[in-house]
Amino acid sequence: MSRSSVKKINFLISLVLKRRQWNYECPFIQPTMAKGSRITASALILIMLASTCFVAPSQANSEILDEIEILHTAVNPDNNKTYHLLSASSWEDAAFKARSLDGYLTTIDDADENTWVYDTFADFDNQSRHLWIGLNDVQDEGMYRWHDGTPFLYRNWGADQPTGGEDSDYVHIASTNMGNIMPQTWNDLENNPEYFPVYGVVEIGPGADFSLRFDGHSDHIVIDHDAGLMPNGSLSIEATIKTTHLEGIQFITMKGDYGWGMYLTDGYIGYASEYSLSKHPTSNSSIDEDSWHTIGVEITEGVGGQFTIDGEPAGNISAEDASIPNGDFGSNDCFTSGDACDELYIGRMGAGCDCYHFTGIIDEVLIAQREDGVWTPMSSWTFWEGEGGNTGDALNNDTMDRVGIIEGADWVMPDGSVVAQAIELPNHEYVFIEDIQEGDTLLFYAELGDFTIMADIYMWAWAGEHEGEHDYYYDEELPFEAYVGYDRIPAPWDSDLELSNSYYGYIYEDWVWPEADVLWFSVVATTDIEEFEIIASWEEGEAPPSIDEMIELNNGVAITSQSMYVERGDYEATLEYYYVNVTDALTELKIQTYGGKGNVDLVVSHTAPINPNYGYYYGYYGGSPYYEYEYYYDDMDYNTHHNDDAPYDTELSNTWSTGRGNNEDINLYDVQPGIYYITAYTYDKATDFTIIADFTYAPINADPSTAIELQPGIAYGPLSGYNGLNQYFFIDVPADTERLEVQLANGIGEAKLRLRYENTPTVSESDHHSGAQGANDKIGFNNPTPGKWYILLDSRSVFSGVEITASFTDLYVWNYDGTPLQLFNDEPIEGLDAPAGEEMYFYVDLTDENVDYLRIETYGGQGSLKIGAQSSQIYGTPNSGAIIIDDDFDEIEYSAVWDECEWDDDEGEYLCWMKDYDEYSEEMIEEMMEYLQYCEQSDYGCETEPYCEEDTRSDVWYCIYDSEFSDGEGSSYEFTSYDIYSYGQGTSQDLEIYLYYYDEAGRIDITVFAENDFSDVTIVAVWDEYDDYDDEDEDDWYDDTDEFFECDRDLEDRFASTDNNDDGFIDFMELFDDGGDEEILKEVDQNGDLLIEYGEMLAYFCTCESELWIVEYTMGSTIKTESFDLLPLKNDFSSDAIDLDNDGVLTDDEIEEHQENCKTTFNPMDRDNDGVLNDNDKFPDDENEQEDADGDGIGDNADFAPSVANDIVYGAGGAMLIVLIGLLILFLRTGSNSRQRMDEEWNKQDAFAEHMLQLNMDAPETPASVPQAPDLSPNDTEIPSYQQSEIPIYDFGGADFDLNQDEQPPSNLMGMMDANGREHIEYPSNSGKLWHRDNPDAPWTKD
Repeated sequence: MSRSSVKKINFLISLVLKRRQWNYECPFIQPTMAKGSRITASALILIMLASTCFVAPSQANSEILDEIEILHTAVNPDNNKTYHLLSASSWEDAAFKARSLDGYLTTIDDADENTWVYDTFADFDNQSRHLWIGLNDVQDEGMYRWHDGTPFLYRNWGADQPTGGEDSDYVHIASTNMGNIMPQTWNDLENNPEYFPVYGVVEIGPGADFSLRFDGHSDHIVIDHDAGLMPNGSLSIEATIKTTHLEGIQFITMKGDYGWGMYLTDGYIGYASEYSLSKHPTSNSSIDEDSWHTIGVEITEGVGGQFTIDGEPAGNISAEDASIPNGDFGSNDCFTSGDACDELYIGRMGAGCDCYHFTGIIDEVLIAQREDGVWTPMSSWTFWEGEGGNTGDALNNDTMDRVGIIEGADWVMPDGSVVAQAIELPNHEYVFIEDIQEGDTLLFYAELGDFTIMADIYMWAWAGEHEGEHDYYYDEELPFEAYVGYDRIPAPWDSDLELSNSYYGYIYEDWVWPEADVLWFSVVATTDIEEFEIIASWEEGEAPPSIDEMIELNNGVAITSQSMYVERGDYEATLEYYYVNVTDALTELKIQTYGGKGNVDLVVSHTAPINPNYGYYYGYYGGSPYYEYEYYYDDMDYNTHHNDDAPYDTELSNTWSTGRGNNEDINLYDVQPGIYYITAYTYDKATDFTIIADFTYAPINADPSTAIELQPGIAYGPLSGYNGLNQYFFIDVPADTERLEVQLANGIGEAKLRLRYENTPTVSESDHHSGAQGANDKIGFNNPTPGKWYILLDSRSVFSGVEITASFTDLYVWNYDGTPLQLFNDEPIEGLDAPAGEEMYFYVDLTDENVDYLRIETYGGQGSLKIGAQSSQIYGTPNSGAIIIDDDFDEIEYSAVWDECEWDDDEGEYLCWMKDYDEYSEEMIEEMMEYLQYCEQSDYGCETEPYCEEDTRSDVWYCIYDSEFSDGEGSSYEFTSYDIYSYGQGTSQDLEIYLYYYDEAGRIDITVFAENDFSDVTIVAVWDEYDDYDDEDEDDWYDDTDEFFECDRDLEDRFASTDNNDDGFIDFMELFDDGGDEEILKEVDQNGDLLIEYGEMLAYFCTCESELWIVEYTMGSTIKTESFDLLPLKNDFSSDAIDLDNDGVLTDDEIEEHQENCKTTFNPMDRDNDGVLNDNDKFPDDENEQEDADGDGIGDNADFAPSVANDIVYGAGGAMLIVLIGLLILFLRTGSNSRQRMDEEWNKQDAFAEHMLQLNMDAPETPASVPQAPDLSPNDTEIPSYQQSEIPIYDFGGADFDLNQDEQPPSNLMGMMDANGREHIEYPSNSGKLWHRDNPDAPWTKD
């Protein structure tokens, strides 16, 4: 270090070095020290930072130093540092040699230094040399550090490096190609490579210099008192600081309770000589903010002293002020608490006041006293550690162990950057770090590719209070803070983004088309963390072709015969790229395709070619482009929602055209010079289409002085325009002209006309203006004043293809006799004229048409009016106060649109009202209010009707009411007709009508009310008609069952891609990373283990509702029943049940209705659909059985003794039968019958018993005589089995079996027969071990 305080400890360091030999080993330092732990460190560590620890080599240290030579020395002109090239050696030996030269193996800070080192040393003396640099991960695998302790930030890895091998802990610069590793890039190697030599590069100079940053609020360091902190009557305090502001008092250090100390006061140095700050001596000069300064004070008690700034005197201290207070003032806080209050503080005032905190960076603090005329250090705080919650006094030795506890201050480099070893985040791989201490900073980076379309980050930490592998369901305060930097290292005080999106313990963020090449993440632990995990994921798109590979579109030149095809089974679009080079500003750039067959779509961008296969990331959702209002013009959207006072922004980023067929148009407005990229694409095929670009240059009449004269009856155009572009015209009207009409035609978009006599019209000043929707406005009026009429053509958004015509016509006289006039679809009636108070009547007849939306519009002319409508079928309109009626069976549903609604806590209901309604409407509303069922307010909103919601865009409230008051034959309350009214200003009025029964709309009566005199007004009605389904229209049927995809298509791949750790389960972290959330987990997880297995995912995606949705999605709006029956559906469906009208065709309405009531019969987690999951079901394939209490293999429902094993029941029955047989034999023997009869009965009973016990299905013949009793005396001869004996042997379970052994049951044991004739038994009884056999003579087989 070059600062003056270093000189004052050089003497001490030299003494330490004389006492200690150079040793290749260094003390092992725990990466994260527990808070409050003691640190043993010597001044030697100040030089030889413990960033890397080694094993001492076998050779003596002196031999290593002698063997390694300096081959070359050079000075880097960029940093003026000296570098040495060493002879070949291991990394560790080169590092040891570097320390003996007062340097370190070089730290590469940037690309320029990397290039200089390579160019200077890699081919020195015309010999190719691989070069050791200081980077290594020998201390923590994967945690790279520089030899001198500098944080690892810059990197220049070769391809697929680092390998991260077990012994590859040391990094070198490759001098030649090493496979795919290019020269000048980095590769990790073992310590002493076997196959080629590596030469160390030493950078002379001190190691990394660490500092602490204090926030000025609460950050500080506290050091316990010891006798060595008591000065001997002299005191020197010196600190190297960089403060971010100079206002107020900022203490550098203070001892005890108002003891000695040094501080800044408005940039001047102050010395704490007593309790009162106002009496302290201060320097006569100040420092600069945001600049490094070494400030100091020297005191000899009773003699005097001085201040210094950067080694220069900055004012004297008088003998009167040269006191050294001990710091035992006894302030109120210390007196009350009883604490000693004798600690040394850095970064704030002392123990007596938690105040006057320092704001900025402190690099070191040196406290000394004079001994024998020399200033001798008492305490030196150089903050050499660079990490952890403690810092050690640099003077610590075997007899002193002084530790400062860091309270909140951040480790930084002197330039203010955070101190942390940068860890690279691989794409979509978890990184785990354990045992992080409070206050530690972790630094990560994700290096993105050139065409990264999206990136996201996820972080999680365990701080000890949550247990369980899958305990993700809590929303506590995170034990860390996270900051993001775009292509730069972030810090809590200087970042591009602080992460705040937390969800159940996670914190995350995502980016679409990130501009940064590298995303940096700085993580600061706010408490001790047991385990931290982080994962960054990004997706890179395919690089677009170069502009030379694209087709250029020139103005008006058609490119014909364009074709594209997508191979069957390919789900990505086929693309063709074009571009337009705009050299001059354009009013409009139009890109158009037409002709041929198939379906082509377009997207245009000014930034870069767009690949629609990544359409989601361009803001393209669900197959349709997603536009913000300011980016896209839509006629209906504009007319419904636009505010004239908030003009559209015509700046376009990405513009899409995705209509059907090959007829596509994209219009860009206010186009500035540059390259515009066009992508034509198809997901099917598009053949023989034409693409063309048309330029509309900036108009020549954008200023009133350049207005273009229109010739009567001659169209001028086509014209394009956008918000902010005014185009001026004029026409000379001769005397005796009966009528002047100015008409726009053939355009799209939105355009407005404004006329003014002899003056330039503006938006706010005109004699006549149009008000129609769209770009085909018209202004017409009788008896125009002769002379010049100026015309302004402008737009609130954009328009294209407009032609303007000014004409002189005959006088137009409106004749109206009061008879209602029919309005036809999109056929305007012009020239309406009426005095104030008069009404005009019109109607729309929708009897034979399917319409659910109707718009009535008036515009043009002068005056003011309102439009009203009457129909029992109207169910709502914005700002209308309309009531919606659903007279369905016993229920009537009302929907109302109110101007104002307010929740009344006392009444427990919404109170709604209209700002202005007539007497009829008031009576109607009052009558309706009698039947309303009001909402009961709760934490979740409305639990009962009505549900009321405010529409802030239209400034109205919508409420739905539900009421039951039927007399059983129909509603006793009925509205036959009511009024709804238009909104707008003057003659520009809109009335939007929504019809409940779109196929029974009937006649809609329209009334125009003249609020004031009006004239030359146009009225038009516009609606869209739905086509009825035609059973005979076979072309509409889409019965290609090959297009149908099953619900489990690609599901296994999807499951595998989500299951990141391949354990066969998807946990919440994996689900969340894939876009899921807690609700999805709860919905999919059937067994409640908070994990998703494949069967659960399959069940989730293959419900009956899902399969019907797939049918509707893939097969179109109709499908024949016979085709439906052929579909490979997993659930059981009946096409007859779905086909409600029995016409043999299933419509989407019928399918949707069946979805509401269908029953899911497919569930791989519950195969028999009995409501018990397979794992909990003893009989997973039998819907009638679930339990087997006695374990005998027979379900409890079918088991006549479910609590007792059947072998026990049958055994007991057999024993009883034997007893009965014995009694019968005894009876027979004692009877009067003959011996022969007894023999016959004996044999009969024998045969009967054998038959009952099923010991031998083929019973042997009964012997003619009674067999002799067996000889029970010992016999050494082998006893034949009963199968070999001619005499049947009956064993009724009396054999001596070892029931404790897992052995086969005796063949004479009986079991329970199932429906298939298989015999089952549990043996031993109640052991849970089940056996079976197919016939009584076969041995038992274990299940």
